[in-house]
Amino acid sequence: MNAWERIKLTFHICVSLALMVAVGGLTYGISRLKKAAEKLPTLEKLSNQVNYGVTEIYATNRDPATGYYVRLAKIRDRYQESTPFAQVPDTLKQCTVAIEDERFYNHAGVDAKGVLRALYTNARAGGANSQGASTLTMQLARNVVLNQDFRKTADRKVKEVFIALQIEQAYSKDQILERYLNEVCYGNNIYGVKAAARIYFGKDLSRLTLAESALLAGLPKNPTGIEPFRHLDKALERRKLVLAKMLELGYATPAQIAAAQKEKLKFLPKPDRLRQKEMRYPYFTEYVYALLKKKLGEERVMRGGLKVYTTMNTELQQSAERTIKENVGWLHGDGVRQGAIVAMDPHTGYVRAIAGGIDYKADNYNNGVPNSQVQYARDATGKPLKDAKGKPKLVRGISGMQPGSSFKPIVYAAAFDMEKLSPDSTIYDGYVKRGKSDFRGYKPSCYGNVKNGHGAISVKQAIAMSHNIAAVRAGFQVGIDNLVEYAHRLGIDKNRFLKGDATHNYSLALGAGEVSPLELATVYSTFAYDGHKPEPILIRCILDGRGNVVERNDPQITKSVISHRAATQIAECLRAVVETGTAKASGIAAIPDAHGKTGTTSDNLDAWFAGYTSDLTAIVWVSGERKEPRLDPKTKRPRKNADGSIMMRTVKKQMDGVTGGHMVAPIWGNFMRDAIPIQQKSPGASEYKLPDAMEARAHFEEARELGVPAKPAAAPASASRAQAEPGDPAGDAPTGGGAGVSQDRDALMQAGDSGDRVTVKLCTETSKLAGEFCPDTEEKTFTRRNIPRPCRLHKSHARSNE
Repeated sequence: MNAWERIKLTFHICVSLALMVAVGGLTYGISRLKKAAEKLPTLEKLSNQVNYGVTEIYATNRDPATGYYVRLAKIRDRYQESTPFAQVPDTLKQCTVAIEDERFYNHAGVDAKGVLRALYTNARAGGANSQGASTLTMQLARNVVLNQDFRKTADRKVKEVFIALQIEQAYSKDQILERYLNEVCYGNNIYGVKAAARIYFGKDLSRLTLAESALLAGLPKNPTGIEPFRHLDKALERRKLVLAKMLELGYATPAQIAAAQKEKLKFLPKPDRLRQKEMRYPYFTEYVYALLKKKLGEERVMRGGLKVYTTMNTELQQSAERTIKENVGWLHGDGVRQGAIVAMDPHTGYVRAIAGGIDYKADNYNNGVPNSQVQYARDATGKPLKDAKGKPKLVRGISGMQPGSSFKPIVYAAAFDMEKLSPDSTIYDGYVKRGKSDFRGYKPSCYGNVKNGHGAISVKQAIAMSHNIAAVRAGFQVGIDNLVEYAHRLGIDKNRFLKGDATHNYSLALGAGEVSPLELATVYSTFAYDGHKPEPILIRCILDGRGNVVERNDPQITKSVISHRAATQIAECLRAVVETGTAKASGIAAIPDAHGKTGTTSDNLDAWFAGYTSDLTAIVWVSGERKEPRLDPKTKRPRKNADGSIMMRTVKKQMDGVTGGHMVAPIWGNFMRDAIPIQQKSPGASEYKLPDAMEARAHFEEARELGVPAKPAAAPASASRAQAEPGDPAGDAPTGGGAGVSQDRDALMQAGDSGDRVTVKLCTETSKLAGEFCPDTEEKTFTRRNIPRPCRLHKSHARSNE
């Protein structure tokens, strides 16, 4: 073989090898693409746009200073607001496109030139990722569809490309840019340009300058590293790059860029309330939050801008929390460590107050409501059971407290309803069979070490004095299954009450099951409402961010769960408890129409008073419950959690002489003396006004920040001394000259009947009552009660951070 033939052979071999490598590489690449494309997320998240906003929870009573319902909570997982594309100024759009994706309007989701340019730039920089190649569409795919998956992997990048191509086919460029501007992070957990403009500058988007727009457009590159509250110098350097791009692409003139470079940015103070949840009265509001998540899902609650109107009255809530905390403190020497009060309107089921303990921050546990607890499943010997994978098997148990004798009225109500007994019937409080149980193996003891009971007495007397054997005898006549059914019918959860078959005996008649104060409030409200059961309601209505009704809960009354006759008879007996029975010494008989029942469990671990008047039902519970360190069985030293904190466990210890009659009934009386006048001033269910869309928007924009005390309404302050409310993102901002309008909202509202219509001048930009510094105004007509709040956007001063 001559030299030429050897050269040709070598060339063919090299070409063949190159083709084999190319084919192999192409095959491998296709397989990787195929694998990455498998289970590719759909665009459902992109199409199901959420109307972002802060979810707010309100009470039933109004703040006299604002006229709005008192705000209880603000909930969000991010500070985010949406805005239509048409309301985003062109300058801000241009700044964003210039710095993030200058060929945005010329590519189909993936910018080939941008990729080559990034590769070249990064190669010159020694392989460092100094320039990215992601388009705005790819960033949107990553932020929304891929749920902020920022892992730098080939598969993730391929998914971005595929999804970006799909997005470009499904949406217009303006729609894509609109979603990007509403979804991207601008630092400090702030999402969307509208929220960023409010938080950083206290401005509406339409009033942003070129310099401010350039700063905002530069933040998404590294929102944590260059956010202006902590890294102002880096944010300003990034702004220079944005302005340089604006000049390069012809979006601004040299004179405009020069002026923007010199402009000193004026920032609002950093808000201290961008947390996820800000709540007052957490025993009530945290429970409402849990109910909302169960109804609507966590994402909608955290991001949906809902307005939730509850049944709480803040005056009643304050009274309940104060009463239980003070009284547990006073009884501390007697072993009392914990307590709860739940108040309910018996005619509507509206839960007016829940004080589920003495300090929510201490253990985040609410004793007032039904609670679920995760527990280990165990066999008959007590050993933990394991699932198919060999892990401990978990079960969700429902915990509560034993109601003791406060359960007895359910037993007698069942007997009255079944016409087996009446208040005047004679019942034997003692044993007929000497040496044996009268109740199929169960032999109750008498309170106070009375061995053989109290003999033949009236049912009314047995209830008033809370005799045990008589109550079990009544339960025996009703029957265990019927007793459980009546308890459920009156409002008690069967699973929690029974706790399995272990308590399925006549000890249930003495309150051996477990209940929550909220359940007992339902039971006693049924007694108060002539045998009609009101379902407990904590949420009156829910509005979305646009003012549409998501849910409305009118009173839900189940008619005649026990007969009128039975309800009248049990009421007669419960009045006897406070007049001549176990609660006589408490003095609560002086409270008009007071009815109730004491309850004390074995060994004085829990004590109750459950009672009602025609206006309000209230349940009071105290206990020797406390937290103690969980000890290691070998070393007897406290165990520690992974974070080094000591593991705690809940234990109950005996309270010294604390009974429902002597200690808890007086607490009930103290609370009711404060609560009844408040409840009597509250409107009935038919008088509650369903908040409309206008009021929902007003709440969102104007209601006071949490923790700010109510102030008496006053005439509007002059512009020279006006101050932004703490944490209000729509606070002070510099403006030019104003329209010189002077309007006193209080005077306008009080000048005639609340339903009269009056024409006022509104700020064109904010749709609020125009003030001295509002640049443009327009006239609109409202009823006096619905005159908008004064504009707070256009004021005379701001703070400079530069």
